[in-house]
Amino acid sequence: MKNPNDDGISPWYSTDFGEILKTPEWTFKKVDLKRFGNDD
Repeated sequence: MKNPNDDGISPWYSTDFGEILKTPEWTFKKVDLKRFGNDD
């Protein structure tokens, strides 16, 4: 995946994107995204 909005962190995307994250191929709503982490 490539981040055309910020070459400095590509292929990563900032978590501060608002309610919609647009990538070259997909559009995600914030509620669609998940993360790996501890379930403490």
